[in-house]
Amino acid sequence: MALFYQNDDAGKDYGNGFKKGLGPENTAKMVVAETTYESTDPTVDSQIVKLKSSGANVLFMHAIPKQAAQAIKKIGEIGWKPDLFFLAATSTSVSSVLKPAGFDYSKDIISSYSLKDPNDPQWKDDKDVIAWQDFMKKYFPDGNLQDQLIVSTAMWWRRRRCRC
Repeated sequence: MALFYQNDDAGKDYGNGFKKGLGPENTAKMVVAETTYESTDPTVDSQIVKLKSSGANVLFMHAIPKQAAQAIKKIGEIGWKPDLFFLAATSTSVSSVLKPAGFDYSKDIISSYSLKDPNDPQWKDDKDVIAWQDFMKKYFPDGNLQDQLIVSTAMWWRRRRCRC
């Protein structure tokens, strides 16, 4: 198993939380590689090559969108196929992460997203999604409705701050 995360408090919290979930004994047995990146790094290619060379067959990644897209693309380009690839919710955006990385390279990634995706046809008649779309038209008409980061932030803001 390999861990990849940003070298800041949030990234370290994810990495440490993942290891805590495994427990110290399992962490020592299972985690064969761990590396971080800085948000200012122009690429994360060298970190991904290092993780692949560890022989890890499971990858847990907590990265912000730019670096997540770079990492997913590099993983695909070098032909690394972890048996399991877990991607933290911070980078589940189709338009900001998966599309730039390449949809072919984004297949079989395991992630989670805890909001209704207003781009999913199953929610087209949902009253909350319709209210959110009206909110966006009024307050953020130029917002990219395909970007999960905008969707989640605007939904959070609307639920907590807006009485519209």
